[in-house]
This record gives sequence, structure tokens and C-alpha cells, in this order.
Amino acid sequence: MDWTRFENANKLWKAGRNEDAAQEFHAIAEEVEHADEKAGVLINEHKCYCQIGKLNEAREVMREIRVLPMQNNFVRMIVDFGDACMTI
Repeated sequence: MDWTRFENANKLWKAGRNEDAAQEFHAIAEEVEHADEKAGVLINEHKCYCQIGKLNEAREVMREIRVLPMQNNFVRMIVDFGDACMTI
């Protein structure tokens, strides 16, 4: 994974530029092949969309995450938490 881009996406998010951050997280995820890493990046995109109220986009990202063959239980827990938060 390109950690410089990931850090830049986090900086966008911290600056309140959630739409830009979501787009950057999505672009990073397209380049990642490992399912757990991809899920980790996509959950950040999901979080951005939830925070700006774009729940349709957040649901679409969650669907994309759910089809990944995740192996790491911590990643699964984060995904489950993100899904639960969106439902509330």
C-alpha cells in the first residue's frame, strides 16, 4: 500500500474534507490487492461518507467490503462496527 497517499487521505479527513478523502481512499483501495488491507482502506472511505450523510455511497462501499475474503479478525471487527454505526 502507498502509505504516503494513505497519510495524505487521512490529512484530508482531519481537515474536514471528507468528500476528497473518500475519493482518495477509494483510489488507494483500487490499487491494494490484499483483502484485509483493502477492507481497511475502504472502511475509511465508508466512514467519510457516513460523516457527510451520504449513506447510499456508504452502503455501496460496505457491500464492496463484505465480499472481500477477510482473514484478520480485527479488520472484521472494525468493519462490523462501521456497519453497525451506519445502521444507527
